Amino acid sequence: MIFDRAVLGEPQPNTTFELNGIYRGSHELAVQVVSAAGEVLLISDPITVYIHRPRVGMGK
Repeated sequence: MIFDRAVLGEPQPNTTFELNGIYRGSHELAVQVVSAAGEVLLISDPITVYIHRPRVGMGK
């Protein structure tokens, strides 16, 4: 997983990822496919996600 242009964590065989402690605002995500030898085989196009954390009493 590439988060805000930095590799996040170690390579894993899963296709789902859990991200914790992400601050609000815009973030860029991409994934890499890595061989058993550690070679990067391909990299996805990045996507931008926007994190919003609503607060109690924000009004409607």
